[in-house]
Amino acid sequence: MQLKDMSVILLVALLSVGTSNAVANQDLEDVEKAVMDAENALLEIEASWSPWFFVGHSVSGFDYYINIDTIKKYNQYEPLRYKNGSLDSANSHTKAWWRAVRTNGDYDQIQTKFYCLNNAAVNVSGIMYSEDNIYKGNLKSSSFVEPIIPDTVHADISKTVCELS
Repeated sequence: MQLKDMSVILLVALLSVGTSNAVANQDLEDVEKAVMDAENALLEIEASWSPWFFVGHSVSGFDYYINIDTIKKYNQYEPLRYKNGSLDSANSHTKAWWRAVRTNGDYDQIQTKFYCLNNAAVNVSGIMYSEDNIYKGNLKSSSFVEPIIPDTVHADISKTVCELS
């Protein structure tokens, strides 16, 4: 083999290595950019994340949400009194806060004990707020347990809370 041919082969090999390094550097830059884009997207998601989970929309125009951070199950025996005078008992319940948001933006925030195995619930606390989060008053609560009415948004709220507890 002549020296000229070896020089051409060596030059092609060096150019190939240089091209490979350039491609590798570009690939590394692309990967670094993709990682940065993913990190930024994750930061945006975390910044916009809310614990309020949309459950449904009622025929009366209310939107219903559950605060999934407040769902907590309690294992304790409780006697249950219904409005109709009947009695029952429960070995556990799950508490959660949920919202009913009106079309004008005002909302009620309610804490409810859900008796999942009994398909019943009782509201233990409730507060009314204006659209701009100004306190408007307390909602009446009851010591009576009420059955969950099937095919309602309240049934959807109960189902979601019970599944997440």
